[in-house]
Amino acid sequence: MSSSTASARVTRSDAARQDPAPSVRQAPAHVVEGFEHIDAEKCRSFERSAELVGRKWTAGIMLAGMLGARRFVEYRGHVEGISGRLLTQRLRELELEGLLEREVIATKPVQITYRPTERGIGLMRALHPLITWSVADQHLAEASHQPAASER
Repeated sequence: MSSSTASARVTRSDAARQDPAPSVRQAPAHVVEGFEHIDAEKCRSFERSAELVGRKWTAGIMLAGMLGARRFVEYRGHVEGISGRLLTQRLRELELEGLLEREVIATKPVQITYRPTERGIGLMRALHPLITWSVADQHLAEASHQPAASER
């Protein structure tokens, strides 16, 4: 072993003794500010929410409810292109997820209404900045003749 190798080892071990590891783990320098507190569990929770929101028709149905739709025919009028069968299925799913509340009104004929729950309203409020971003991204893409993020 050469003397330079031996002195390098001594120097490294001396440095380790002089600078003990901090008790709080520090984020690497390349972490974007504000994201250092997000861990794998929070990420998985977000992924579940993103999968729910990303399902076809969810955003349109929830937006219809936010814009005042309550009865089936009103939702169908707001959500262009959805079949009656699929709308029925998605309304039930969103009710089971706790995003819509279903109310049966005992009239003749029976009326069924759906309205966003507090959880559903919270979801739509959380999505509002994403909606704003996607509209701006679409305009930027059109101006630069590039596909928008939603089209890539």
